[in-house]
Amino acid sequence: MRVLHWAGIGGVCLMLCACGGAKNSELIVGKWDAADKKDVVQSYQFEKDGTVKLTLNDGKTAAGKYKFTDDSTMDVEYDVPEEVKVAYRESVKAYKRAGEEAKKALGSIPGVGGVASQGVGEMFNLIPDEFPTKEKLKVAIKDDELTLTNDKGFVQKLKKAK
Repeated sequence: MRVLHWAGIGGVCLMLCACGGAKNSELIVGKWDAADKKDVVQSYQFEKDGTVKLTLNDGKTAAGKYKFTDDSTMDVEYDVPEEVKVAYRESVKAYKRAGEEAKKALGSIPGVGGVASQGVGEMFNLIPDEFPTKEKLKVAIKDDELTLTNDKGFVQKLKKAK
């Protein structure tokens, strides 16, 4: 009798471990908005069928397909119209220009500026100048927050749209 009791408890434990929780490939489905309204990409819309639509800060959109290679990594391929490539390029230039201005401003602060401005400058170099046709992204989802990291290390934080 005691053996059956422990076997039952063991079975329940195995079932709970197997369930484990939703995978990122399931959690990512839906619309995600940029946490920073200055970001070049303002939103992603991930569908169950593996398609994605992203919206730039000027409202232009690009479509693509995504596929998880493991629970924390996905490959994305975009079909980007020429006008979106141009808009992206211009937005990135403006974003980086603003970053350079921030870097200069930080550099002028005695005792802090040098280290802080160096970090800001390096961050902006991680953003691709051209819209990528393919990219590998690291994916982390916690509650209603999505973090996407490109292969250069640029991090974008997003919030689940309500």
